[in-house]
Amino acid sequence: MPEFEFKLISRANKAEEARIISDIEDTIISTYRYYAITIDGETKGVVNSIETANTVIDEVKSDLLEGVELNIGMVEIFTTDKNIENIDETKNVLNGVKLAKTDAYKKEQEEKRKAAEEAKRKKAAARLAQTTTPGAVTGSLNGMSISRPVSAIMISSRFGSSGSRRSGHTGLDLACNTGAPITPISAGTVTFAGYKGSYGNLIIIDHGNGVQSYYAHCNSINVGVGQSVSTGTVIGGVGSTGNSTGPHLHLEIRVNGTPINPEGYLY
Repeated sequence: MPEFEFKLISRANKAEEARIISDIEDTIISTYRYYAITIDGETKGVVNSIETANTVIDEVKSDLLEGVELNIGMVEIFTTDKNIENIDETKNVLNGVKLAKTDAYKKEQEEKRKAAEEAKRKKAAARLAQTTTPGAVTGSLNGMSISRPVSAIMISSRFGSSGSRRSGHTGLDLACNTGAPITPISAGTVTFAGYKGSYGNLIIIDHGNGVQSYYAHCNSINVGVGQSVSTGTVIGGVGSTGNSTGPHLHLEIRVNGTPINPEGYLY
């Protein structure tokens, strides 16, 4: 509290009110209360009322992305400095920190997504690696032995999956390197070898017993209609012709004209 001392001065001395006030102010130390807004305990700005502090905090947190941690708080401070409130600057700093944390969170989520996809790809590759040599017998269909047509890297689209397709997927997409050799799933006769709409370069083989196999999006075709082929015949190379997003073999197996899932027999 201020201390006062009573003194008498001579009537001959004229005291100016402004000078008296100035002398008093020179001897007074004033302390002001402000509110510091913090993130992770570090001060990012100062405002002069708790109401303003709450308003600024609410504005910053209003569109905060779910999952982003923004440890924002408020601390009461006392200082001899006057007029240190900086609302606009405080908002800019807080929004800058929020943006940085949001970008870091998005990057982390993207890395997790890629890691999950890579793990899924490796798992699929490991599954396919059980038998990667084209022509190796892996199953049977309608009493005949069938084998894998390519050394696939992974299954990129399964039978029946729709995604952006207008209808269900009638085959199995096997991601491969461009030019990878394609062999028939079983011996048979080539009934089609050429370009066919969304299939791109297509080879169709009739295996008898009502079974046909389709090999689509080929980069090259090595056989002709009427040619007899065996499981060791290289009928073409993997490509991305027709409606395709990348090099792969679209393998389709039909029994009496109806597509069936090749995965249950070969993979």
